[in-house]
Amino acid sequence: MIRPLDDGVGPQMKNWRYEGGAVLLTCVTSSTKTWLEDSVRTIGTLNESKLVVGEASKILKTVKVITRFPSYCNAKEVGAVLKMLDVQNPGIRTADWRILNTKVEPKGKTVVLQLPEEEVELLRQKGFALFCSMEQIHFSILGK
Repeated sequence: MIRPLDDGVGPQMKNWRYEGGAVLLTCVTSSTKTWLEDSVRTIGTLNESKLVVGEASKILKTVKVITRFPSYCNAKEVGAVLKMLDVQNPGIRTADWRILNTKVEPKGKTVVLQLPEEEVELLRQKGFALFCSMEQIHFSILGK
């Protein structure tokens, strides 16, 4: 049962998602944000996991990377190509990869992604190269 907050309305979340080992909630009202902060402070830890409230960009440790998909992938959705990377590259989990920008060019589709740090470490172990259909694509870290 959800109890009303001080303003008489229950907590209101716009959406949620699991990304980079964290559950991200979008609070609609400031009273919901305050309720969430108070709840997390009260709970403290959950099954040895530290609970933290704040802006996702400040909490999640992510890295921006850039790559180019082959030109024959230009007509495919980026999500479909990411699923193909999952299948062809054991250990890689693109479910937590966030698409920031795409640009279709004659030589292929340039894609900027935001990845959890642990995924970047897996890319590093693979020489920043993954199998993509009939060839390999290479990744570069953007900034630091």
